[in-house]
Amino acid sequence: MPTIKNKGTYNVGLMVEAPAGVRTDVYGSAVSSFATSLLPGIDMPDANGSVSGMACGHKTICVGAFTTRTTWTTLSGYSYSYTSPGAVNSISKFSSWGDLIDGRRMPFITAPGMGINSSYSSAFVKAGGAGDGTLVAMARVNNKDHYWGLEQGTSMACPFVSGVVALWLEADPALTVDKIKDIMSSTAIKDNNVTEATVWGAGKVDAYNGIKEVLKQAVSGIADVAVDGDDLLISQIDGGRTVDVFSAGASKVEVQLYTVGGAMAASASADGDSVQLSAENLAPGVYIVRAGDGSRTATRKIVL
Repeated sequence: MPTIKNKGTYNVGLMVEAPAGVRTDVYGSAVSSFATSLLPGIDMPDANGSVSGMACGHKTICVGAFTTRTTWTTLSGYSYSYTSPGAVNSISKFSSWGDLIDGRRMPFITAPGMGINSSYSSAFVKAGGAGDGTLVAMARVNNKDHYWGLEQGTSMACPFVSGVVALWLEADPALTVDKIKDIMSSTAIKDNNVTEATVWGAGKVDAYNGIKEVLKQAVSGIADVAVDGDDLLISQIDGGRTVDVFSAGASKVEVQLYTVGGAMAASASADGDSVQLSAENLAPGVYIVRAGDGSRTATRKIVL
């Protein structure tokens, strides 16, 4: 075969002839990829199979990314936006996915990965590595400036899920990868944006409902974990206008909402391990939440 010196004139291509409906899988190294064909009438590969091989291990959790923000304001006071970001809460365009040859689908779960405030190295910033359109926050602690900038990538989504898993492991250090996957899958958010399972996996990771499931399994004897007062969870949901209280293993939960002056503003109780209190009709301001399950109590300050 003669040697062809490629001076940017030639592209290597594959031509597969097969009956209609036949699927062809082509694998390459990390440095190889397919580009859009310039030849008319040629079918090009889609993104199915774009997922990285290193994310496909049986004991790994492959994470896709969805978009949570498309505009932001920097430290300079100027507003910026992505050129073609797609809709908020939709899958990010760079998020890889695919049906594997062994029948599995990747990613396993998705997490926020586009429009993320991520920490920046102070040395990197001072060396001029961060542009004006990037830095969104700064805090000075112990005479040192700490920076945050707007970032995107599955390199943002994966640390998000790592933090979620770390939280769950605090509640149950004996959790295995398979158990974490089971909880992640059963509690995942499946809203109207979560359409194709091949692209989204189980859906969007839900840290809060996941930790509730971890604690439920702990007190039911599935895991040997002690549940203490810190496990009486108080959280604001529905845009902060609903107070959700959860106590693993409880038979009844009560919650009261007080003004800072000590007057009760609202209350609710329910049989079981959880109760929700709507604050929709209350005036904005600072309130005190007191919750209990008959054996434990917890108090939190919240802002409506």
